[in-house]
Amino acid sequence: MLIFGGGAVGGWFAAEENVGRRGTEVVLAGTELAPDAGAVARVRDTASGLAITVRVTGLPPAPPGTFYEAWMKSPEGDLLPIGTFHLKGDEEPVELWAGIDPARYPLLTVTLQREGEGTESFGRVVLSGTIAPAR
Repeated sequence: MLIFGGGAVGGWFAAEENVGRRGTEVVLAGTELAPDAGAVARVRDTASGLAITVRVTGLPPAPPGTFYEAWMKSPEGDLLPIGTFHLKGDEEPVELWAGIDPARYPLLTVTLQREGEGTESFGRVVLSGTIAPAR
């Protein structure tokens, strides 16, 4: 289960500029677990689903035995995983894919996961933002 505190994610917003072929630019804010982190995601609707390219800054590489996992979350709390990564540097963007409607799953979060924990989020949210208005 993801745990969201008001101060940890108070900076959520979506910048609706550059909508179209280039996609929608979304800002992800760092949480209290990663206050210096941030990201800009470009979300594009394609025939295959959502192509999400994320450029992260200020987030350290995942420590040994851990990894980052991206999720889309519905207002009801349903979570869908959309990719994992280690983030070995700020230079390379992270490429994610989702075959779901962002209006039904408008929240994009990134958690720090331990290897072997299974396929659930354990609430260690390091980045969070809203990619679409909820229905």
